[in-house]
Amino acid sequence: MGLASGGAGLSFLVAGGAQPRQHAANVLSYLFELPDTDQLVQNDGDINYSALSSKVQQHVSEVSSKEAAGEASPSTPQHGRLGCPDVAIDRSSVCGSFSYSSDGLAIESLGNFSSCRANVAVYAGKWMYECTVLTPGIQQIGWATIHCPFTAEEGVGDAPDSYAVDGKRMRKWSVKPQPYGEQWVQGDVIGCALDLDAGTLTFYRNGHSLGVAYDRVRTLQPSLAYFPAISLSHTERCILNCGAKPFTYPVDGYQPLQAPPSIADRVAAQYYCSCLSKLCWIAAQQAIDGNESASSASRDHVKSQGSLTSSVVPAAAATAAAASRSAAGGDLANLSLDATGCSPR
Repeated sequence: MGLASGGAGLSFLVAGGAQPRQHAANVLSYLFELPDTDQLVQNDGDINYSALSSKVQQHVSEVSSKEAAGEASPSTPQHGRLGCPDVAIDRSSVCGSFSYSSDGLAIESLGNFSSCRANVAVYAGKWMYECTVLTPGIQQIGWATIHCPFTAEEGVGDAPDSYAVDGKRMRKWSVKPQPYGEQWVQGDVIGCALDLDAGTLTFYRNGHSLGVAYDRVRTLQPSLAYFPAISLSHTERCILNCGAKPFTYPVDGYQPLQAPPSIADRVAAQYYCSCLSKLCWIAAQQAIDGNESASSASRDHVKSQGSLTSSVVPAAAATAAAASRSAAGGDLANLSLDATGCSPR
């Protein structure tokens, strides 16, 4: 997929000699990689958008099934885990103040010492998450129970049943600090691997084990479920990854707190992104052809192909964008376009 076949090889998409029906069919065939697109277009170039939507869904279903054949789909972790399928910062747990990225997982401390925990906890099994350090100052990264108090001066690692590592001061923290680990630098990826079957906690720096930090983590007792937790000094920044993206340095035997998207969803997302990339190429060609400095012949050509700008491209954009949103939600069946080419149902 993608634009490997772009450039001069796609001149038929903007050529002025094609009839409206054939021209629209060419565009749809290129955008959506579908056969027999002429059956979706009337003689005057108008598109049957409902039929197009159905054909796209069928194509995605067939491609996804083929790609996923013989490969086990990831399942949402259940045993030993409590909370929502998608991991996020529990903003009700925040002490201090943070700013957040659009996905809520890149954070910056706006307070003197700000702390938070995730909305998912674990009580059995082997689990990990990664934290990318964006600034080299004081950050305490680890795990804590819901009973760990967050204050303006204390955070994760400062109370019983909470554990943290701090690369700035090269210390590990669980009530009392002790020498541990290596000094962090900007861009380091810190792995936090908690084995609740063995009662151990190990931290990793860029895939390199810093050694077992704690080997007596209390488990299998009331209220002893552990949340990913972080405390940051003023202006310190980091990014959490609990499994929504593949780990940079996965550790054998440890599972992410959030299961990755299914194979079918990944294939569908890749397909729709490819459609949108191709659409951008077509739009760029139209912008070039329609530039005010273009020759009169070029302007006449753009005018003659007005149906592409006013109908095919916007409609294809609506189809691909709506399908992308639907795929991201894992519900391709809800995708539909009305007869004017526009609204997802």
